[in-house]
Amino acid sequence: MKRRIRVSIAVAAMLAFLLAGACAFAGSVSDGSSADSVTGRSAAAVSASAGNSSEDDWICFQNSEDNNGMTTRAAAPDAAHAVSLWGDVKTGNSVTPPLIVGDDLYVASEKTVYRIDRGTGNVKKKAEALHGDVGFAMHPMVYADGTLYAVTNTDGEGTMIEAVDGKTLQPRWHSRGYTGLGLTQLTYRKINGKGYLYTGTGVYDHQRQRYDEAKAGSADNGTLRWFFCVSAEDGKTVWSVKDAERGFYWAGACVTDRYVVFGSDNGDPGGLDTDGSVIRSLDPLTGKEISRVEGLKGDFRSAIVRDGDFLYAGTMGGRFYRIRIGEDGTLAQPSAAGGESGDFSCIDLGKSIRGAAVVYKGRAYVGVSSKSTGNCRYVVLDISRALNKNSEIYSVPVAGTPTGAPLLSVPEGDPSGARYLYFTCNVKPGGIWCIRDVPGQTEAGAAEQVFVPEGAQAQNCISPLAVSGDGILYYKNDSGYIMAIAPRLLSGVKLTTDKGKPLSVSFQPGIRDYQVIADDTAASVKLAVSGKDGETSCSLSVNGEEQGETMTAKLGDAAETKIRLRVKRGAVCVDYHFTVVRVTEKDAELSVLSLTEDGRYDDNLLDELTRGQDRYQTKQLESGKDTYSLWVLPLHSEAEVHVYARENVRDSEKGGLLKAGSELDYSWRDEMDDSQKYVIGSADLNKNTVVDVRVTSKDKSTTRDYLVTLNRGKSGTVDKPKPRPDESKPRPDEPKPRPEVKKPAPPAKVKSVRCKAGRKKLTLKWKKASRATGYEITAAKDRKFRKGKKKVRVDRPKKLTRTIRQKKGTRYVRIRAYVRSGGKTVYGPYSKTVRVKVR
Repeated sequence: MKRRIRVSIAVAAMLAFLLAGACAFAGSVSDGSSADSVTGRSAAAVSASAGNSSEDDWICFQNSEDNNGMTTRAAAPDAAHAVSLWGDVKTGNSVTPPLIVGDDLYVASEKTVYRIDRGTGNVKKKAEALHGDVGFAMHPMVYADGTLYAVTNTDGEGTMIEAVDGKTLQPRWHSRGYTGLGLTQLTYRKINGKGYLYTGTGVYDHQRQRYDEAKAGSADNGTLRWFFCVSAEDGKTVWSVKDAERGFYWAGACVTDRYVVFGSDNGDPGGLDTDGSVIRSLDPLTGKEISRVEGLKGDFRSAIVRDGDFLYAGTMGGRFYRIRIGEDGTLAQPSAAGGESGDFSCIDLGKSIRGAAVVYKGRAYVGVSSKSTGNCRYVVLDISRALNKNSEIYSVPVAGTPTGAPLLSVPEGDPSGARYLYFTCNVKPGGIWCIRDVPGQTEAGAAEQVFVPEGAQAQNCISPLAVSGDGILYYKNDSGYIMAIAPRLLSGVKLTTDKGKPLSVSFQPGIRDYQVIADDTAASVKLAVSGKDGETSCSLSVNGEEQGETMTAKLGDAAETKIRLRVKRGAVCVDYHFTVVRVTEKDAELSVLSLTEDGRYDDNLLDELTRGQDRYQTKQLESGKDTYSLWVLPLHSEAEVHVYARENVRDSEKGGLLKAGSELDYSWRDEMDDSQKYVIGSADLNKNTVVDVRVTSKDKSTTRDYLVTLNRGKSGTVDKPKPRPDESKPRPDEPKPRPEVKKPAPPAKVKSVRCKAGRKKLTLKWKKASRATGYEITAAKDRKFRKGKKKVRVDRPKKLTRTIRQKKGTRYVRIRAYVRSGGKTVYGPYSKTVRVKVR
């Protein structure tokens, strides 16, 4: 492939969960606020020093104390402007939805907590710190004052809350356990300077009738379900309440300084949509009941959302409730439904409501589910007055059950006041959809799919979304991957020197970091962008110094120049980084070496050009074809390139065999980058054809020879080049033989190999192996690496990613490190074989 070396740092991770059966925890736990936590390590020895959260963070469920997922952060507004930033990075099957704290994401899987670089997807730190297991990881952790809090389960102990230091990821404490499963969102609130945590336990829908029948008549009158509060400082129980008939399942609490309010199941083991559920209001510090509303229709499967003086929540019975709550926590009763403002009202939406609503400026956005995928929809309701059958403004059909809580983005500065509702559906491929709504809108638009996971990332999704200050959406689905979805603000970027020479950049909107090569004749580089609209602006900084909208970067005398291209549209901001590396007048390397058919400038028949490698040959060529095009270009624009016949090269003018050592003339020069094309023909189609490419540096001090063999599978040589007829003695600028040295120690085995398949390509990423000076990648069509084998070398120890062109089909890939010293090369053991399917 004709291209320069590019370093991509857009890497991996997205984690998720696979739903499977689990059992509730049996046994009774006595109620009592004096229960102590169990300390994993000395709390005094562990410092919660990760720092306080900022306004750009996303630190809890819906990032809101009121559970209302509304934000002024803008994400990609449509499918044409969304792009996945990461490849395949997976740290577990069941992983909590991500939190955003500064430049990091926090997730937990099983008993391990991870801190992930949100720009690259790399795991920065992990610690097997948890006493319990996060299980199916349906809800995110909570981050507050430098500490992470998670709900976990442990056999024999039950559901508990755990605290982990946000910086060290080491345990601080875990609370006592409560029977039942931790299926409810975790809520944090600071009251009178002290932090408190609230959550509840329940039983899976398909198991609760069996559990209750088995427990009927026992001392605890059925499986105990709890709602409890613990101190965020030490994990000691502050208060707990139990409900033997009802449970708390996704029924997250809304907490203020005066009350904590949450919903419950209906107590009917055989029905999710019958009457009997309850909304409770309790004192947040004592657990003493303030008020309750009973006999509501259907289990609550979503967190209570508060907006001003009203609470909003939906049930599995299809009811969406609007209930006034006083400052002291007193709940309005159904008898208060009269009047236009109505202190208590509801609307029957016909099907179950499984996710929290979002409310904003007199409108509620509610997901409605159905067993039939075709009947799922998002409903927009008028909540400026009491709810009734006429409150529905419009509804939009969606692809599947909208289970995860949605996100409402209201970008600042949009004159239309548009709101963008982002949500996921519990149906493959588990992507992200968006509905656009504007003030006064009464007719439904369409739900546009903003992001579509492909391959192994495609799976159902019940995850909420998180959005960073720069407009990147983070989430997980059931595939086991975390995905980072960014706005695509540009379609292309080109770099050109002040000499008018283009620099090779394979720009992709989802890749943020690039390395490009310029020679020492260039004084500056100009950047030209394409695909941006009138609302998008671009600015540069060079080596950390801002220079505004001027799109020309001066290179100076430094070996490297770091250019940051900042692209903004409204509240969305995406940075692209270009490191311009200068080559000197002593450089005698090639930047392009490509052999193609019929003059085409793609589908290179040679291995990709690798620094340090000087011998290249094709696979066995077609027997009937005798002419190919060889493209060459030096790394430094003023270095000289000459191509010489060596074996079996046809004389293009006279026919017959061209004499060995004869220099070839190039037939064409590419206008884009000055690469030279040579027509290489074979005099005898039954023999290999060999040419010698010599590069002489600008200052004439260095030369380098490359040997290119057109493989006919019959004969030919890969030995050292023969002296040319006019050279009876070696040239003075020929490299001198290197002294013999001892064989170096072999490098370590390459680990953590990950491979992502794309369209006619695959991208490999791995971790650095000790003592390695380079890596050799082998791809083949069979596990024994006998069919269609292709090898690629990466001769830079710091480069840990490589893209390889492959045709469609299943490929097996492995990698090994090597070390070169004094002309000797020693290989380490092969990594584990990775199987991948190229589209």
